Amino acid sequence: MSNYSPAWNADEDTVLKSLRATCTHKEISQVLGKKGWSRSPEAVRKRSRALNIKFFEVGIPISIELEQLVSEVRGEKVIPDLVPPSPVLPSQKAAHTTSQRLSTNRMFTELREIREEVDRLGRWPAINPEQKTGSEALVVLLSDFHVGKLVLDETGRVLFNVEIAIQRIDSVRQKIWELILRSKNKIDEMVIVLAGDLVDGEGIYPGQEMHLEVHVAEQIRTVTTSLWKLISDLAKVLSVQVVTCRGNHGRTGLSDEANWDNIIYQQLEILSDMTGSKSITVKNLYGNFNTFTVKGWKGLVRHNAPMQADTAGAIAKFAGWHSIHQYDFLTYGHWHHWGVLTWNGKPLFRNGSLGGGDDYAESFGACDDPTQLAFVVGEEELVKSIHPLYFRD
Repeated sequence: MSNYSPAWNADEDTVLKSLRATCTHKEISQVLGKKGWSRSPEAVRKRSRALNIKFFEVGIPISIELEQLVSEVRGEKVIPDLVPPSPVLPSQKAAHTTSQRLSTNRMFTELREIREEVDRLGRWPAINPEQKTGSEALVVLLSDFHVGKLVLDETGRVLFNVEIAIQRIDSVRQKIWELILRSKNKIDEMVIVLAGDLVDGEGIYPGQEMHLEVHVAEQIRTVTTSLWKLISDLAKVLSVQVVTCRGNHGRTGLSDEANWDNIIYQQLEILSDMTGSKSITVKNLYGNFNTFTVKGWKGLVRHNAPMQADTAGAIAKFAGWHSIHQYDFLTYGHWHHWGVLTWNGKPLFRNGSLGGGDDYAESFGACDDPTQLAFVVGEEELVKSIHPLYFRD
């Protein structure tokens, strides 16, 4: 039986403070309900704000009883593991799309308000060709995670899902450590390039809902949590510059800015500023491209660029972007198979995907293992070495 009172009692506040570090507003609302208190997710959010509790703060120790309640709540998923959500009927499509757009816009606006309340600590490094330190930088290109997508083989065996995605993102850290150790302390800087399509989104193509394991809010939560863990761990050893651009699977149609990738990037920026880390710089433009500097070399990141470099159309695009940005190298994703090309001597780094081969890659005859890409940049020599990061079971 639920008890309701406009005023929160001390026991409710204790539960909220205990769970806020790891649970969503909805999960906390459900836990409170199981203990006999009726609080909506919106009420939980307002109370968190009133108590000035940030979601990454660790509260008082969580009791065994609360851990059991949280496990119970998380076991009551509307979408069971490995079962795709029910398709949106044509008659419901317009309402579903409108709701999704409004939700995205509201989320983006609230995050912007939070960001404006937080003092900016990060500074975007200026491009300085004269900077020489005799060291090297590691550039890690991450894109096309498509978290939320469920990929099965012909026998129904799971090839990719949220659990596998989390494991692969976590393993990036170990792969990076190995590269740093192999450099014999020459690497003193890291650039993580987030090139879009980090979530699979919703409503991107007809029938997509049949290939989704979780809804887009859970996709965003998973990616943000995994990336922040990766970035903050690496920043304990090296300075980390994070550079972003949005992908096509994040689009909602409401505006260019209201993109699911941008929601993730904005949260990373807020986390960086709120934690006061001086080792992390997040450069968000919330657009289709971004520029950055590594050891005096200028890089350009886009989500989508030509798959090949020697066709007339590709040559025209690479030349046009060079005329605009004067880049020394270009990084991009989108095509789900990695490669390194050149245009007029400029390296072009094309990333793979976290899920590996799927229907999209098959549609243009490409087949690749789950892969991301890293490369080492020197001061006198732009590309010192290239390292595809494979995720093989």
